[in-house]
Amino acid sequence: MAVEIREFLGNEEDWHCGRGKPILEKGREETIALLREKIQSREGEAKLAYVGGEYAGFIQYYKTDASPAKVAGENTYYICCMEVLEKHRGQGVGRALLDAAMAEMKDAKGVAVSSYQDTWMSKSYFLRQGFQVVAEEGPMSLLFKRFTPDAQPPRQIEQSFRASLGEGQVVLDTFPGMCQCPFSLLFYERVKKIAREEGAEIREHPLKNRSDLIRYGVNPYATLINGKDPWYDPTIPDDQIRAYIRKAKDESQPEL
Repeated sequence: MAVEIREFLGNEEDWHCGRGKPILEKGREETIALLREKIQSREGEAKLAYVGGEYAGFIQYYKTDASPAKVAGENTYYICCMEVLEKHRGQGVGRALLDAAMAEMKDAKGVAVSSYQDTWMSKSYFLRQGFQVVAEEGPMSLLFKRFTPDAQPPRQIEQSFRASLGEGQVVLDTFPGMCQCPFSLLFYERVKKIAREEGAEIREHPLKNRSDLIRYGVNPYATLINGKDPWYDPTIPDDQIRAYIRKAKDESQPEL
């Protein structure tokens, strides 16, 4: 069955990611608002896939220097998220979405994507589509596909934020705003809840625009424990989050 690709025009009812799940609604609203802003400024777009008239997936992408991610690069695009519903996998939906998105990147020299192994934004999938690994940080990889021989891949922006800590103190520094995925906000709330239960001090540093993101060197809804970002997998269980916070508390104690 043929895959139909439609352009997302900012209509809330057309955005399926997180729809019908109250716990994801706030993140969904922020994602749609960000997309509308970037569509209007011609700095980002999204495509929707349908198979037999049924919604099957989406791709969301921005000009790299306007993206809600801690990457920087000229004349390139950055794919923030691509999802294909499980029932429609293996039908060419992902390739159709990727081809449709790249066809719109006429002014670019290449496109990048971040991957967490094969758990999120599958590394092996993008390697099969002609992407190459250009940087790695823990289990995270930054991949790049060149459109022209002289294309320079984007670079990851280093964290410049430094936590202000007292002796024996555990601080959770958070960076709400610019949500590009409802699930990142869900993880953010989970970490905050556990940190609060463990007696950590919680500080908020709102990200109002990309300038704030660059200034701190963090991704939207980042959660730093005593200045460190240990999270790569948003499916990490609560007991591991709790154990890391307790470890940070032990390490912050003064030596006797």
